Amino acid sequence: MEQEIITTAVSLGAPVTKSAGERLDKCVFGKDGIARKTVVILINRRDETFNLTGSKTESGILSSNALPPNPIPPRSTEVCSFESNGLLTGCTGCKLEYQASNNGGVKFWIVTSNPYIGKVSADCGGNGVTISKTVGGGEHNVVRFIIE
Repeated sequence: MEQEIITTAVSLGAPVTKSAGERLDKCVFGKDGIARKTVVILINRRDETFNLTGSKTESGILSSNALPPNPIPPRSTEVCSFESNGLLTGCTGCKLEYQASNNGGVKFWIVTSNPYIGKVSADCGGNGVTISKTVGGGEHNVVRFIIE
């Protein structure tokens, strides 16, 4: 799976950054004992840098070993993750918001949910960008967002 993520990122003209590669090793492929986790892959195909402007969760927390990237460089792929925090919990309503550093009107948001009981989901939107998503499934879920 790691090679597939790297190959996809390169084919989209947004190679995996060094820090994202390190996060992949820790949070996607490591055995950490977390009950529910969502790994977020952000592929920035634009020639703009995006700065983190907000993050929140309804349940769960940001993974300490894979905090949201800030900034997301142009034409790059970054990785972060959310995880459950407590007995019989999931990670739901996990939201990140970004804004272009050179154009405040260009922004996007993503939200993911991986509940203890229920369906894995993701949503996204923005202003001045097009975002597509691919949602995985299971206890350790991978969601990919492509920002164009």
